[in-house]
Amino acid sequence: MSTAERQVRAAGPRLPTPAELNRATARTAAALADPDSTLADIYRLAELEAATLHAFERRRGSQVQADLGHWLAAEAG
Repeated sequence: MSTAERQVRAAGPRLPTPAELNRATARTAAALADPDSTLADIYRLAELEAATLHAFERRRGSQVQADLGHWLAAEAG
């Protein structure tokens, strides 16, 4: 077996798509607008949205990563 055949990139967790992030945000907004939503409902959806956003920011090539790179360069420079 050659070196190239042995070097297989490990698959990490599947990260959320922009559409999934938008759905999480929409669910939180809907709960905020619903007078029947409890504080616990809103908090749970906001936590899920935050977790989705955090995972989304880890996507390779995301605008967030590009912005972070520019910010870090500016801070170092």
